[in-house]
Amino acid sequence: MFLGVASTVLCSETRSGVLVEVSETEVIPGDLSVACRTLMMNGEVKGDLLAGGMYLTTKNSVEGDVTLGGYSLKVGGAVGDDARLAGANIEISGAIAGDLVVFGGNVKILGDVAGDVIAGGGNIWIQGDIQGSLDVRCGNLVIAGTIGRNAVVTASKLTLSSTAMLRGNLSYTSGRDADRKEGAQIAGTLTKESKGRRMVFWRLTSILANYLPEQPERWKEWRNSSPLWFRILLGFSSFVSLLIAGAVILVVYRRHATMVADRIVSFPLKTLGWGLIFLVCVPIAAAILCISVIGLPVGLIGLATYLVFSYISRVYVALAIGRGILDRITKQDIRIIWPLMLGLIIITVLSSIPFYVGWLVKIICVLFGLGGMLMMEKRVRVAPRDDTI
Repeated sequence: MFLGVASTVLCSETRSGVLVEVSETEVIPGDLSVACRTLMMNGEVKGDLLAGGMYLTTKNSVEGDVTLGGYSLKVGGAVGDDARLAGANIEISGAIAGDLVVFGGNVKILGDVAGDVIAGGGNIWIQGDIQGSLDVRCGNLVIAGTIGRNAVVTASKLTLSSTAMLRGNLSYTSGRDADRKEGAQIAGTLTKESKGRRMVFWRLTSILANYLPEQPERWKEWRNSSPLWFRILLGFSSFVSLLIAGAVILVVYRRHATMVADRIVSFPLKTLGWGLIFLVCVPIAAAILCISVIGLPVGLIGLATYLVFSYISRVYVALAIGRGILDRITKQDIRIIWPLMLGLIIITVLSSIPFYVGWLVKIICVLFGLGGMLMMEKRVRVAPRDDTI
């Protein structure tokens, strides 16, 4: 057993950096784990490939599993086993010998899949041949390839192109009838289920995916060119998501939340300093852990925790702002949810100001929130639930 573990570690390789490039002549004898901004995988991997970053591209074969997470994913080489992909824009042109699980804003499945496919997202195009079954939840689905077994689809819009061939049954849930082009073939039965309650959600995901830029660096250009209603919708969705997160925190950790808010108000400079330390040091420590094979899981967990804390930090700042304003206006006891709502409205409005003011507001809120949480006692006592929020 120890020899097996030792051989696995020795055959595993970890790479990191801004740009990680594997040349065409290079062969990775075992597993490869990558943490980077841009990955150019031109070489061959004999084991599994695990990578996270912004732009990830594979052009050669991977004999094991492929697990990728990032903004733009392009799988051009063959995959010898299963593939698990998550990103904003995903294109799969290589053949997959196992199953495919993919979630993204815009997903193109151009290559063949020998196993089953589970997919979800905004817009999904299927042009390759899928020998197994198909299970899709999305806003807009276009099938132009072959599905070997049964297909179950939930989509606001379903299109069967003239080249579509379904050898099994097709059961779909949609707000409209499927757009079946002339020449589309279904060997089994075609069944339409009831409309369901989530069609608005899937339709919205399709609309949002249409506005995703090819490169996140063009965010400013994309934001300025998007319609006004879309920008208002983004701000409102951000407010609602933070309000829900804040309500959960107040129900489960009410005492902790109020104490963090009090620390932010009582020690603003100290809180800001600790927040800056947290913001800078945690990613560096997590990146160092990710370099080693043994520390990779701990590093990834640390990065995930860091992102969660950075997101919910605005809840504590909003609570501090709301309580500070309402305490000056009225001396009456009010439900704690109202200061949270007031603070979130102020933060949402200030964050929407252009010319980098909005980004500065977000950074300041994150610094204060992280600093307040870091200054709290290490042992968090969970307060009893209070239904009066």
